[in-house]
Amino acid sequence: MAQYEEDPIYFSTEIHSSDNSNTNDDSKTSFLNTNEIITKTSMIDNKRPVKKSQICHPIWQYLSWNEDRTSITCNLCQQRYSHTMGISTIKGHFTIYHKDEWMRIKQQQTIKSIEPYGKKDIDKILHFNSLLFRWIICDQQSFSIVENEDFIAFITILDPRYKLPSRQIVSTKIQWIYERQCELLKIYFNNLGSKAALTTDVWTAYTNQAYMSVTLHWIDEQ
Repeated sequence: MAQYEEDPIYFSTEIHSSDNSNTNDDSKTSFLNTNEIITKTSMIDNKRPVKKSQICHPIWQYLSWNEDRTSITCNLCQQRYSHTMGISTIKGHFTIYHKDEWMRIKQQQTIKSIEPYGKKDIDKILHFNSLLFRWIICDQQSFSIVENEDFIAFITILDPRYKLPSRQIVSTKIQWIYERQCELLKIYFNNLGSKAALTTDVWTAYTNQAYMSVTLHWIDEQ
């Protein structure tokens, strides 16, 4: 019988940066823009301004300033620190009281420090994408699986250099695979010298979703 054809030539994907346009609005209201914070450091303490490296640290996604910008608050437990407090002390707070969030921060730092696969690794990217598309098809996964945070974390642990394709690319490529397989089946059966027996069945799942199966049996040269 006809097998799934893995043709990685057509499974290419663009090397793209992650789209942060869907970032949760709540997180935006809690923190000032990084550049805005940097420009206002002189307002905090002329003697000891907050370093740019401190503000750029991923831990800041869990911190916020008070209104007069004299203290920093942990958004997870409301622990308050003076604006002169070193980032090392806040890191220690997270390693003790917010271990899960600290692990995510470490993963973010690891991802930033690792260079993703580039054009010279195109064969490996095509192979990974081919296997990804096949799994999504055979396991009937949603295209949005590539945007799932837990799935992204899982893939990142396996190979930090591999960047998942976007949902739009997955949709386009799987649509192409479907059309390609249809053409291959048409060619195959047009050249088939024997007859084929066709069987169908229909049913409704408990979720009220309708299904129809089509089964063909035939005898070929082998």
